[in-house]
Amino acid sequence: MPTPCEEYTVDQLGTHLMTVLNRGVRAGNGYNTATVLLGSWEAFEETAATLSTVWSSPAAWNGEADFYGSKQRRGFIGSVMVMELVVHGWDLARALDTPYMVEDDLVATSLAAARENDALGARDFGAFRPQRDSTQIGTIDHLIAFTGRDVHWTPPVPIYRACAQDPRLG
Repeated sequence: MPTPCEEYTVDQLGTHLMTVLNRGVRAGNGYNTATVLLGSWEAFEETAATLSTVWSSPAAWNGEADFYGSKQRRGFIGSVMVMELVVHGWDLARALDTPYMVEDDLVATSLAAARENDALGARDFGAFRPQRDSTQIGTIDHLIAFTGRDVHWTPPVPIYRACAQDPRLG
């Protein structure tokens, strides 16, 4: 099933998120992130809870850690974790045709991380698509457009309609 993040299907996005969460746990604990277990969707809730616990410690936000092969400020890494979860949470909600709400402070943290990532060349390396029009009212729309997604994206056939139309799926 496609997602607004054109590089990933829902299943591939799950694998990406598990990798990101595991890297975030390792970085928050000050460990090298080069070797990371992918994990599975079944472990998402547990891994997300571990990530939350790790980054709830003020120590996680201080100093530097290896992140994707280079030393980064741990505060930056923590903000990237928030951004990944907020943006890809939106991707999943859209792909699954479900409502999505995020607190404004998390969106602001995510947008700041996206801007810092962009300034470091992330868009040039394919982390974001070209920025889209962001004249929408909501702050989440601005973040989503900044990362190059279409804020009006909908799944090709909403999942609930597919199930309703095909008795084998329902």
